[in-house]
Amino acid sequence: MTRKINSYNSLMLLVNQDESDHPLKDIALLFGSALIDWPTDNGQDIVKCIQEFKDYFGDPFTFVNGRIINIIHFSTYWSWRNEAGAAITEMIELSIKHYDTADFDAIVDRILSYYEQKFLLTSKQEPIRSTGYARFKLCSSILREADFMHWLGLEPDEFGGTDNTDKFDGTKTTIWRIRTPMTQNSVSANQVRSIVNRLIPIKDRLIAIKQADPDLFCELDAILWSNPLDLQVHLDNETLLFLGEIGVHFRSIMFTI
Repeated sequence: MTRKINSYNSLMLLVNQDESDHPLKDIALLFGSALIDWPTDNGQDIVKCIQEFKDYFGDPFTFVNGRIINIIHFSTYWSWRNEAGAAITEMIELSIKHYDTADFDAIVDRILSYYEQKFLLTSKQEPIRSTGYARFKLCSSILREADFMHWLGLEPDEFGGTDNTDKFDGTKTTIWRIRTPMTQNSVSANQVRSIVNRLIPIKDRLIAIKQADPDLFCELDAILWSNPLDLQVHLDNETLLFLGEIGVHFRSIMFTI
């Protein structure tokens, strides 16, 4: 079966749209941690990364008293591979608890099938013509939630990053984010315009906060899963001018299905 989700980014952008709390989401987040911690670029290819997991830790994983010993035995020294192994261990243990399976391939298949069904396939198991959303975020290692509210006067859809302490220099990042809902038959330009319409009333405040924190990172993403013929974004001049005035880093993230 050809998967519609085939990379770390394509999976995690969907998982982060899942607003419900359930064990499979927790398992998916652990799988994402293993992919991103693995010290190669194969997180961009889930199939290749899984094969590297197996080549390094062994296949199948060996269990003794419910613990995965061939991953645990690699933990005598720190490495990114061991970080990934710890996530895989917790992922499989959660699967045993909630779904009574330790089969790694079956666990991954359950994750990918669920998020494909939830977001990318119709009830007839056919790919949705296009589905996507847009998101805008401000990231600062100086400003905190109260500072964003003081400068912008606008509640975000979510704050993030305040609990993520950098392992090396001890800094924290605060993320102020707004986004559109995940939408079927989505047009990226319309999603971007929806974000811009929410930002226009605070344009001057956005410019002022960037002057207060010159290192403030400002990003707007248009994210789309579609067939290859629809992978394009057409932005009108007014939208482009606004994005330029507030200094946005714009990305178009697109996946074929």
